Amino acid sequence: MQVVGSRDAKDLIERTVWSGEFSPYIYWEYGLTPIHLYWHPKVIQTAMRIPIEMNFQDGQDKAVLRKMAVDKKILPKEVAYRKKLGMTNGTSINQILSDQLNLSSPHAYREKNRYTINKFQESLR
Repeated sequence: MQVVGSRDAKDLIERTVWSGEFSPYIYWEYGLTPIHLYWHPKVIQTAMRIPIEMNFQDGQDKAVLRKMAVDKKILPKEVAYRKKLGMTNGTSINQILSDQLNLSSPHAYREKNRYTINKFQESLR
């Protein structure tokens, strides 16, 4: 998690504010509800308990969690091992904002949060 500047799962989820990855608004406009299979609190809690050496096997991340989901018939194999398509930074908003704020990393979420809060407080004066 240090690579993306996060200390824990809460930080990791909060950083998605900048990319809009979990924004439900477009779904709601079409009467849909987004479901993020791997972001259910119980799945996250389980995943965080898996020893790091068991998380990566044969180049596959979340190997134990994926295998268990298939073995227990929670997810079909093609879903559990699908190529990650939904979790992207397609708009590059993280890099654009970092560039505009002269930050060295696109993952400088604390600095972006601080900047945003300061701007909001300035607008209230």
